[in-house]
Amino acid sequence: MQTVICHGRREEYEYMKTILYISRHGETEWNLAKKLQGHQDSPLTEKGQIQAESLAATLNNRQITRVYSSDLGRAVQTARAVAKHLDVELIMDERLRERNFGLLEGKTKAELDENLLQARRRSHDPDYVIPGGESFRQAYERSVACLEELIEQNRHTAFAVICHGGIVNGVFYRALQLPLSHPRNFSLTNASVNKITIADGKWFLDIWGDVSHQVNR
Repeated sequence: MQTVICHGRREEYEYMKTILYISRHGETEWNLAKKLQGHQDSPLTEKGQIQAESLAATLNNRQITRVYSSDLGRAVQTARAVAKHLDVELIMDERLRERNFGLLEGKTKAELDENLLQARRRSHDPDYVIPGGESFRQAYERSVACLEELIEQNRHTAFAVICHGGIVNGVFYRALQLPLSHPRNFSLTNASVNKITIADGKWFLDIWGDVSHQVNR
């Protein structure tokens, strides 16, 4: 391993870093309808398809060696555009699925009865298990465990992951080491570029929510 001297000390960071580019899928029909998707699915809109192609183009020339994806259709549709453009392997993993929203899936807020409205409010508690679904903590633990595994498998390279808002959300918490009870005060934009650099076991958030590549956003 090469080492460079920087400001009088040995600096190995540039030579041992691993780079994770992680993005939410493109806009879907249910995104437009404001329906919770979770483990259910809907196709990309025309705008979502354009977002996927724009994401693919902006990830070009970043030395990405593999693309990983949730196995849900909206993520796969986005990831295929990226992998095809980069001419790299696409690997699907169900651990990268969105949080399971159980009985809330496929419904707009206006369609929820009082019991389900209460469940939706309580869903912000990281340990609340939605009826028929899972808690934020459960989704966080399975997805971060998957990402840690992928980081180890792709050491000293750059790779991309296409998944879902809830999973990207968890990456923000992991990188900044925030408690899961901390309120989310940032956006989770479709097909944005988020870059995490991993060095010496530490996650560094380098880019977040970059949509400058999306001409018609």
